[in-house]
Amino acid sequence: MGALAESSRMSVQWESALGSFYPHSDTSRIVEEIRKVQHKHTLKPSLVRDANTWPIPEHLNCIHLVGVVPFKFKSSTFNAPVRIILPKNFPRVAPEAFVVPPDDMIIAVNHQHVDLQGRCYVAYLSSWSGNSSILGLCEALTAAFNNAPPVFKRSSSTQPSAAQVTQPAQSRDTQNPYKSQFPHQMHQLPQPVIAVPVKQAQTNLPTLSTQPATSLPPIIAPPPQSRPSPPPSPQPIRKSEKEIQVEKLTQKTTEHLNGWRNASSTSEHELAYSLDQLQRRANSTSQVVANLSTIRNELMKALEALEDYEQRVLEQQALLEYQKPLTIDEQVEPVDVRTRQLLDLVSEDKSISDAMFWLNKALEAEKIDFETWFKSTRSLGKEQYLLRALIVKIVEKSL
Repeated sequence: MGALAESSRMSVQWESALGSFYPHSDTSRIVEEIRKVQHKHTLKPSLVRDANTWPIPEHLNCIHLVGVVPFKFKSSTFNAPVRIILPKNFPRVAPEAFVVPPDDMIIAVNHQHVDLQGRCYVAYLSSWSGNSSILGLCEALTAAFNNAPPVFKRSSSTQPSAAQVTQPAQSRDTQNPYKSQFPHQMHQLPQPVIAVPVKQAQTNLPTLSTQPATSLPPIIAPPPQSRPSPPPSPQPIRKSEKEIQVEKLTQKTTEHLNGWRNASSTSEHELAYSLDQLQRRANSTSQVVANLSTIRNELMKALEALEDYEQRVLEQQALLEYQKPLTIDEQVEPVDVRTRQLLDLVSEDKSISDAMFWLNKALEAEKIDFETWFKSTRSLGKEQYLLRALIVKIVEKSL
């Protein structure tokens, strides 16, 4: 319970400090990437502020991921101790990875991807972009370490036996924090050991050669009376003031060069990221400009059509101002003979209906007698019936 509480406290500590130490970065993405790495690898995040913890000043007040990444060598699985540092402008700037061996290990000499200071050089870092991630960096480190182990055990002063070279001591396996522990591998995994090459034909493990101790011939002691006086002890060689100054100048120059190299590497990643963002924005801007140009051409065509329509409307309005008012018959102009005939028949039908209406009014007012009304109504009814039958025929023909 105590370890769990301490882990939760450390998690809250580095998460709460993200906003102040990464003000120009997407902190939600940083937290998400760290969670993904913790789900797959034993890398613990911590906020490093003390120079005693990490000596490079540019990496202080940054998040460090400390732990191991697995790799395979000669069909066996090992763990490489690493430290991944997230710079101030992460994720726009690529992180930095270091191999940090414990006291009983050393970094491999002339390694393709790791220098003697432990800095890792992989193509994934040099091609860092907005789609890159810390989990992808861990996979790239694993792929690089599969070709050649980045660390080896320190060799002892005495020459080990062949059994010691091929199989490390079992008592140290339980104490080694970098020992790989996988559920599907219950046996102990061997580790590369730096030792004198003994029976090199039987083992292919990488070793560093040391000169074996040669046997010395026996020394015959002289008689007591002829024993010479002991030689004077050698005096320490004192360095001149010039040599001391040269060493100090060399040390400072090396420190400045290392700092400049780190700064230039960060600037290079920032410039590459900025160039990529500018290129994307340029492409997006070009597309927007092309779309706006198309819309502008369509609007110009619509404007020309509206101006032409407005001109025709003004011309018609000017003509109407100088013309006399049209009668209803002039306003209704049939398009063909059938339509004209239909209009005439409908007009005549309406006239007969009006006549019959007024005949009814006259009968009610006793202006005419019943016989007159009956004859007139009967005649008009027959005529209206024939008109309406003709109208129906014309309509059916039109359909």
